[in-house]
Amino acid sequence: YQNLCGLLLWFPASHLGWQTFEFFNMRAAWQMLPNSALFAIMVYSSTQAIRALPVPMTSVLRNLAPITITLVEWLLMKGPVPSLGVLFSMALLLLGAFVAAVNDLAFNPVGYLWMMTNVASNVSHLLVLRKLKLNKDLSNTQILHYSALWSLFWLIPVGLYEDIGHTVRELTKMPLEFKLVVMSTGINHILA
Repeated sequence: YQNLCGLLLWFPASHLGWQTFEFFNMRAAWQMLPNSALFAIMVYSSTQAIRALPVPMTSVLRNLAPITITLVEWLLMKGPVPSLGVLFSMALLLLGAFVAAVNDLAFNPVGYLWMMTNVASNVSHLLVLRKLKLNKDLSNTQILHYSALWSLFWLIPVGLYEDIGHTVRELTKMPLEFKLVVMSTGINHILA
């Protein structure tokens, strides 16, 4: 929904002269393809992991992504050395993940596989995104625009497979306040 709102706002923004790029450019679209594919894998693997693992477990395991990103930037990309406070925080997060995993009585290897896929795609997505921003071939607005285009390409078939129609029908039964909050997420995404 957020992606659709963003794409639809391109038209009035273009008409008002706020957009300086065309709606679709093949070179820019291909440049964004890996990043958008990783984002789709990240979203899908997260939904699959949450089906197989308890919510606290997925929350704890998600902490592995920022730890991995920090280590990759530091060790492989020759970034700044994390402070002792950051290293201590990372150690606590790893300890928490270990304790949670050891005490997971309903151990589900499929859920852990989905969660590791989520972490790997999250890290890869952010590293590819950082490279795109460093190259400066595309503006931040273009990156968001092509991410939205590709995300629709990836996520609509998944939504149809997962019966998004059922979710929409359930949404229509919700109170007006809830519907307004859901609708506002599309606008919030654009303004953020």
